[in-house]
Amino acid sequence: MYVIIVGCSSSGSILAKELAKRNIDVVVIDKDKEAFKKLGLEFAGKTIVGDAFKQEVLQEARITEADRFLALTGDDNVNIVLAQIARKIYDVEKVVLCLSNPSKKELCKNEGVEIVFKSQIIASSLREKIL
Repeated sequence: MYVIIVGCSSSGSILAKELAKRNIDVVVIDKDKEAFKKLGLEFAGKTIVGDAFKQEVLQEARITEADRFLALTGDDNVNIVLAQIARKIYDVEKVVLCLSNPSKKELCKNEGVEIVFKSQIIASSLREKIL
């Protein structure tokens, strides 16, 4: 499996490390080179400093070979557009985006992407801890 993650936030870096430990081929794209420090020295995947809106960055990430594409930046609008690019232009099989604002779900309702909400993830995690 080949996975591209855009956004090396806390959740993006944790997921990237877990996937790499399972011998899944993973590439992380972020505009901020410093963000990759969260991955640690043991990270076996690839990192790309750049803007995922740029075709050359996506080509360097080999998006045409990707099985999964995750838009995990801190900006809902960026995540929505990146997910649409991955799904509609590059025909990535499975595209997931993370949203902070549930009302933006309507913007990508019929786009063939899966949506996760930060608030639901946090609530699920807390529920598991207390129950």
